[in-house]
Amino acid sequence: MLFEKIKLCIIGVPKNASESIHEAVASQIESERVHDHIPMSHLQIEYGARFMAEYFSVGVRRNPYDRFASAYRYLVANDEWRLSIDETLDYLTAMQTEDVLNIFNDMNPVLHSQSIYLFDGNGSRNIDRILRFEHLSDDWSSLCEYITNTTGITLRDTLPNLNSKNDGRAWWDVLNTNQLMRLSQIYHDDFINLGYPKGFAIELNESRHKK
Repeated sequence: MLFEKIKLCIIGVPKNASESIHEAVASQIESERVHDHIPMSHLQIEYGARFMAEYFSVGVRRNPYDRFASAYRYLVANDEWRLSIDETLDYLTAMQTEDVLNIFNDMNPVLHSQSIYLFDGNGSRNIDRILRFEHLSDDWSSLCEYITNTTGITLRDTLPNLNSKNDGRAWWDVLNTNQLMRLSQIYHDDFINLGYPKGFAIELNESRHKK
């Protein structure tokens, strides 16, 4: 999502508030409302690395367990997804044997790894700033301040809540221990690249204690 007026590139990682962020920017600078999910590496190929270097690029990272739980609920609600959680994990495991281009073209975007969007093929980060979904309000306000200071254009520092299928349950209430263990392997690169721990025992124990 390129916003030429302020030279801003939003990498729309599915299920990482990309719809809300795009609306917040597009509505303020009177940009065409075109929301897409294109990895930074693909944009660099399409437009050229030199052209993309002129843009300040931003993406959002999210705990892979939480993101998968959100993605699964989204699929069931919007795409008439018929696979159970375990069957979806089987599908993801099978897809890992495919060529990377086949994976990107054939897999539903909400199930892609976050690393596909935010890192290059060598595992190197190729965007300027990664916001944290878990602290998005603060990180977004900081980004808005940066944009104002560099472009003179003020964006609203609160995000609309769009395209969310959150039913109020935390990921540890949606996924069982075996499913979490499988996800820690399926999204191994995301845990490493984005700095999230694979361990989930503390969260599980805290949730059980509350009950």
